[in-house]
Amino acid sequence: MKKRVSSEKSVGHKLTTVLVIVTMSFVMLTSSAGAVPYAYIDGNNNNISIIDTANNNVTDTIDVGFHPMGVAVNPAGTKVYLIGNGIFSVINTATNTVTNTVNIGGAPQGVAVTPDGKKAYVTDPANNRIDVINTTTNSITATLNVNVWPIGVAVNPAGTKAYVTNLRSSTVSVIDIATNSFTAWVNVGYHPRGVTVTPDGAKAFVTNTDNETVSVINTVTDTVINTVNVGIQPWGVAASPDGKKVYVTNYGSNNTSVIDTATNTVIDTVNVGTNPFGVAVTPDGSKVYVANNGDGTVSIINTTTNTVTDTINVGGMPFAFGQFIGPDPAQQILPVGEGSSEGSGHRSGNGDSEGKAIVVRGSNASNSTDNTNAAGNITQSENNTQVFRQKDGTAEANIEQIPEQKKAATTPAKESKKAHGFEIIYGVVSLLAVFCINERKGN
Repeated sequence: MKKRVSSEKSVGHKLTTVLVIVTMSFVMLTSSAGAVPYAYIDGNNNNISIIDTANNNVTDTIDVGFHPMGVAVNPAGTKVYLIGNGIFSVINTATNTVTNTVNIGGAPQGVAVTPDGKKAYVTDPANNRIDVINTTTNSITATLNVNVWPIGVAVNPAGTKAYVTNLRSSTVSVIDIATNSFTAWVNVGYHPRGVTVTPDGAKAFVTNTDNETVSVINTVTDTVINTVNVGIQPWGVAASPDGKKVYVTNYGSNNTSVIDTATNTVIDTVNVGTNPFGVAVTPDGSKVYVANNGDGTVSIINTTTNTVTDTINVGGMPFAFGQFIGPDPAQQILPVGEGSSEGSGHRSGNGDSEGKAIVVRGSNASNSTDNTNAAGNITQSENNTQVFRQKDGTAEANIEQIPEQKKAATTPAKESKKAHGFEIIYGVVSLLAVFCINERKGN
């Protein structure tokens, strides 16, 4: 009799777990319907314009009290960090309100957030330093003195290195994020400004404003392996999610260079607005947004045709220097069992007994892999390249997308949004099937 009661409790527990998962899945299905990434662009009167990247409409404006130069959306898409005029400001993307403003002093210009969202690296050229900010407390936890006039900053997808451009010394400083110490200084072109790291972490691209080139850095050796000629006064730079292209804004020639990362050559040049500055790519790779500082507009480039398909007026003199487009909002965390086989039928990969969640990101939700390590950490780069971490925080291996996932990542936004619902339903059905199979085995 006791055995039967215990069995009934076990079945009840499993049914409850499945019902919770089903409920959460349908909540996600309804909440993510129509959800898209947003672009955050500075414009008129200390305002930030929020652009819906699905229809290119400005959906809201936020008065932040100063004109920011640097911007970065955190990997979760929940916060936007703005810097300028000695201020570090935080926007809550759920409410589109400023939740914190910190006076950090100096004249900050560049900002980048680590993949785990815990740190922000801010350049301050006036004081020749990098401020490391704890994004939980919004306080400076470390200050690093760098070479002359640091401008741009980017963090690699593994979260192990930060690359900082030093304008007046024509170098790039490489920072070990675990120790906040310098590991290399790389000589690049004249007056470097923008920097980005490819999604696979293999290369860093640096814009050299005053000799019209882009330096390509091998991130394993931290040495320059190629130099690419681009337009006049290259400034902003961004890599596509699949890592195949890099986009460079040429401030002086009013165009954007498209670089093939396999050959490190310019394959196209796209005319945009006046004095293009910041640049970012949508998570699906279908569009490039360019902030035009000289005419107060944003140019939208179709990445298939490399043509401008729309222009948005935001006013003022937009900089948008950094990662100003958020991640794919169709990202959820599904509860699973406490490591036992009873509750974790969907688990795969490096999960262990401490794992408690499966991270589902983007349009590849049904193919997600649980990358929980022995410490319970889950990491995955925004291009869906999964990074397994050891207890000491070092990257153990990078698992690239399978061809089907890469194809999905480049699907136009409308098709991607339609796919989210079917993939969630598919996941729910799969979980129910696993539950039924386990029940049959148990009986």
